[in-house]
Amino acid sequence: MFTGEGKSQKDVGISQKKGKIKRKRKVIQLPEQEFVAVQDAFMTDVTNEERKQEVLTIFYGNHMYKGVLREDGSRDIVSKRRIKNA
Repeated sequence: MFTGEGKSQKDVGISQKKGKIKRKRKVIQLPEQEFVAVQDAFMTDVTNEERKQEVLTIFYGNHMYKGVLREDGSRDIVSKRRIKNA
């Protein structure tokens, strides 16, 4: 179907959807003690500015963790990578 301006309704719908696409990241499961220690590191080992970032990476032990901010201020841990020893 066409509108009076020469654009189809499909084209009009696309132009109205210029918002961001939100992606869901898969939360990884950690053992309870490791989870508590990493959550504590996300809350205490960062500055106030870093705490406000939506995605934050920290180094804890021999691993690098990536956390995504939740509404309650804690983080969903979405990535864990082992740091190679030199």
